[in-house]
Amino acid sequence: MNATVGATWKSRALVTYYYGEPGIYDANSAFNPFVKLSYAIPLTAHWGVNAFAHVEWLGSSIAHSPIVVDSRVTTVFAGVNVFVLIRAIDLGFSASCCALTLGFGCVLTAPARAHKRKRQTACS
Repeated sequence: MNATVGATWKSRALVTYYYGEPGIYDANSAFNPFVKLSYAIPLTAHWGVNAFAHVEWLGSSIAHSPIVVDSRVTTVFAGVNVFVLIRAIDLGFSASCCALTLGFGCVLTAPARAHKRKRQTACS
């Protein structure tokens, strides 16, 4: 299990673009602290499962926007990873390889106090 505590800073231009309303709400930059818990379990040498829960508290410039429902966003993810080793021979003199990890899963994101109909789900 891994625990991460951090923050993201979003510029005024970015916050205005995504959360501003022309003539109604002019946004400033935002500082968003977050906490993330993640867990990964290798099943075989090539397959594994992982999951995480992420809570982000929106900065006041975002939270006060008229298009934002709540000041906190919670994201939960569960998925499967496959690890592929790619090997290439360079002119017969040396071998090089690299690893590629592909992930498939579902994400559920919802503001803490939003109505259930406002939840968004995305699977890939």
